[in-house]
Amino acid sequence: MQPAPPSGPSAPSGPIRPTGSPGRARAGRRDLRALLGLAAGCFAAVLGVWAFFGRTRRGMMADSYGVGGAASFKARFADQLSVPLDAVSVPSLLVAAALLAAVGLARRRPWLAAAAVAVQLGGPVLTAGLKQLLARDVDSGWVHTLPSGHTTVATASALAAVLLTAERWRAAVAGLGACFAVAVGVASVGIQAHMPSDVAAAYASTLGWGLLVVAALAAYAPQELPERAAGARLYRQVLVLGSLAALLGAFGLLVLARLVAAPPRVVGDLFDIAFAGAACGVAAGALAVLALWLGVVGRVRSRRDGGREHRSQQS
Repeated sequence: MQPAPPSGPSAPSGPIRPTGSPGRARAGRRDLRALLGLAAGCFAAVLGVWAFFGRTRRGMMADSYGVGGAASFKARFADQLSVPLDAVSVPSLLVAAALLAAVGLARRRPWLAAAAVAVQLGGPVLTAGLKQLLARDVDSGWVHTLPSGHTTVATASALAAVLLTAERWRAAVAGLGACFAVAVGVASVGIQAHMPSDVAAAYASTLGWGLLVVAALAAYAPQELPERAAGARLYRQVLVLGSLAALLGAFGLLVLARLVAAPPRVVGDLFDIAFAGAACGVAAGALAVLALWLGVVGRVRSRRDGGREHRSQQS
């Protein structure tokens, strides 16, 4: 016998429908594949940076000019350059992770908080492993410097903060995070502690790790994904960061092309312009990473539908 349908005030007024729609579920699966594809692209970029700047003569020459040209800059601004670098330490990393966890729990988003902490703490762990795997083909102290650890910590902290921040404050946090990542990246080259390629690899590897964390969140805890941003506003925010990255990156690429196509015949020629190009390239990398991350966090959809809109309204 079939059980009698419920009746009375609590009975549903129409047929029971699934909470998810096939179209949105397919969109969520596309987003998941896109996240994994972008992450793979980031790690491919790390390998490309290492292969060119760490294994070829012209790449290593261009890299060394970028850091060699920082000598005069370092002599003038050594104290200022040390400020953002001194902010990056193991205690500050742990304090930031604790703050992220506290904010996430206060927002009643435990899995999102866990994802943010995973982005922040997992990035430096990944960098430590990559440093050993991606050695430079040189007989000097620059063998195991790629990716940059300080830049990784700064970038991971910025990505984690953006991931956990409510939508209305996300662009402001992304802007501040980009400034921090730029400052640490430029300072790392400016004090001649890292090659420009070390910083570029740190940006790419940290973004790749962050994308993997968001992909895992979308797959296994879709209700915890950040609330989506309005399309027009998000477009403007990404456009601002992306445009700045494109302008600075264009100058950096022009300088790099000049060094690679026609290496200086006298050691020291073009040192100043080489460092300027390296600094612009580093800044462009940080801005591009935050622009892409802002777009991903603001528009990613889960592969499972249901409950997210309600959660977004509560946030």
